[in-house]
Amino acid sequence: MDTDSPTGEYNLDELEFLCKTLDISTHEKIIQKREKTDPKYYVGEGKLEEITAKCIESVANYIIFDDELTPSQLRNLEKRLTRRIVDRSELILEIFEQRARTRSAKLQIELARMKYMLPRLKRMWTHLSRIEGGISTGGGGGPGEKQIELDRRAIRDRIHMLSKKIDKIANRKKVSIEKRSEEFQVSLVGYTNVGKTTLLNRLAGTKLFAENKLFATLDTTTRKVRINSHKKMLISDTIGFIRKIPHDLIAPFYSTLEELKNADLLLHVADITHPENEVQIETVEKELKNLGLEEKPSILVLNKIDMLKDNKPNLYSTKDYYAELHLSAKEGIGIEELTEKIESFMIKDYVLCNVKVDASEGKLLSLLKANSDVLHTSIEKTMIHMSLFMDQKFYGRLKKNYPDLITT
Repeated sequence: MDTDSPTGEYNLDELEFLCKTLDISTHEKIIQKREKTDPKYYVGEGKLEEITAKCIESVANYIIFDDELTPSQLRNLEKRLTRRIVDRSELILEIFEQRARTRSAKLQIELARMKYMLPRLKRMWTHLSRIEGGISTGGGGGPGEKQIELDRRAIRDRIHMLSKKIDKIANRKKVSIEKRSEEFQVSLVGYTNVGKTTLLNRLAGTKLFAENKLFATLDTTTRKVRINSHKKMLISDTIGFIRKIPHDLIAPFYSTLEELKNADLLLHVADITHPENEVQIETVEKELKNLGLEEKPSILVLNKIDMLKDNKPNLYSTKDYYAELHLSAKEGIGIEELTEKIESFMIKDYVLCNVKVDASEGKLLSLLKANSDVLHTSIEKTMIHMSLFMDQKFYGRLKKNYPDLITT
């Protein structure tokens, strides 16, 4: 059910893809275009009659709306249609719950679930029964206190406890990220299912899980990639964005996206074959702005050119977005051009310096050669003079640890 845009058919196609991710088959798609939603039923009375007729004709168990419904709309629709009503937020929550693997992701998703349920309390104990250890509603409250208030208190207590656990994990993660600050860091961002994990696998030579389903990756994964003998970078794959993502769901994952704030470069990956790739690009750019990352250096790359008929796309330009590279992460097309582009960003912050090292300092000489371009070498007695081209982070490390090493 979509009510708010001329691209309603595309929106429902995406909603259907979300359903397929949960192995839910669809029987019917219904679109209504109106200026604003009905406060009682979300859709107008005429459209509601049409949905009622479709329910009688079909064997559908669920009616899924492509928006977040208010608690009263959910109750009114279920009473009127006598079917299980699911909104977009709950559908995405279900996918996240299935995809979560790490403790951090599970805690974050549970927190989002609690916040979603608090104003609704719909089938609450069906969901809470899945939680390890359950939730106790015993103790506290006078004999006249309603069960609904006990339920709300239990959820609020759970939210408080989950928030503290997540904060502890986030603080540890922040320390871990800061330790990597000396490395050149690249983060992959983009709409869900555009091939970010496949691109990471191609660049790093790994075999991380990648699947043609939405939100195949929930946790940030970081790998070290060596571009040449001395240039290396850390590249991170982050959770994919999607339009109309619930605020309470994306908010906990802002800590998961901490790598983006520390990244030296963002690779914004988009799907060249998708009919609404402009909408997807704009969705990602909007979320990056919400994170305060709109000024972060970035490269827009269009993936999946292997799926085009002629394999030769026109240079892509739309509004303020300009794709500098076209590639296929799956087939390896354009990867060399991408690494060259990344290297050009790396050397923007490179500095030229001269050092003087005693020939007996074998480990130090190896360190310099492994992390720098050696432009010139000369020997004077036991001292080796070298002109080096290196990134500023390594240069700063040298100045701190070897203050007498650098001559100019």
